[in-house]
Amino acid sequence: SNRVRHRDFIHDEFSSLRQRWRQQRRLRFASRALRVEDAPTPSDICWDNLDFPGNRRRIRRCLVLLSCVILLLTCMLLFSGLKQVSIVAQAYEGTACQDKGDECECEVAGYRNVLNDEPAGVYDRCRPWLAHKIKGGVLATSVTG
Repeated sequence: SNRVRHRDFIHDEFSSLRQRWRQQRRLRFASRALRVEDAPTPSDICWDNLDFPGNRRRIRRCLVLLSCVILLLTCMLLFSGLKQVSIVAQAYEGTACQDKGDECECEVAGYRNVLNDEPAGVYDRCRPWLAHKIKGGVLATSVTG
C-alpha cells in the first residue's frame, strides 16, 4: 500500500546517520537534519515523567554530577591530609625521643609493657624511670585504676 511505501521511504531518508549528513535542504527543519525513529511501545513509556521538562532533567543531572565531584574531591583531600599528618607524626616520633634518652623509650613502651619486660630488656633499661614514677605516685594510681 501507499502508506507502507511512504513509511519505508521516510524511514530510509531520515534514519541513518550517513543519510542525515547528506540530507537535502528541503528535507531539513531549521537548518538541522531530521532524525526518525520507531516510536516506543506504550508499555515502555513512563507516563508520569512526560510532564517533567528536559531542562529540569539536565539541571538535576548536573547537580548530581557536581555533588559526586565534590564528594570525591573531599575524600581525596581528607585522605591526603591524613596521610600528611601520619608522615609528620612518624617524623616527630623519631625526633621526640632524642633529648630524653631512656625515659622516652619507657614512656613509649608504657607501664604495662615495662613491667612485663616487653620488648625484652626494656625493664632493665627503664628501672630508674619506673622507680621515679612509683615515688611520684603515678604508677600506683595507674595500676590500681
